[in-house]
Amino acid sequence: MPLPTVWGVLKWRTKELFLDEIGDLDPSCQVKLLRVLQDQTFEVLGDSRPRKTDIRVVSATNADLSKMVSEHTFREDLFYRINLITVKLPALRERRERYTIACQTLCRPSGGD
Repeated sequence: MPLPTVWGVLKWRTKELFLDEIGDLDPSCQVKLLRVLQDQTFEVLGDSRPRKTDIRVVSATNADLSKMVSEHTFREDLFYRINLITVKLPALRERRERYTIACQTLCRPSGGD
């Protein structure tokens, strides 16, 4: 089965997209992502016809995006598009009591799939 193209958007019209470390996204990709979020359109490489899509973006980063916006290294308009709900999770090293639970969960024998 061939892989879906362009984030799976061509195969499925409604899709969730997870972007890890969005703070590392280069400026040209920020512009393209912003276009997809605002206009709900994108162009496939080699095609001049825009295509419609409907995606939901979930992003994660360790970077301080508001600081990056003030330093002009991250687009302000993209920041406000993706910053609807913020969930701040402390690093696991700051939650040592969770080590035991994580280890027990990961080391538990599987159900025999």
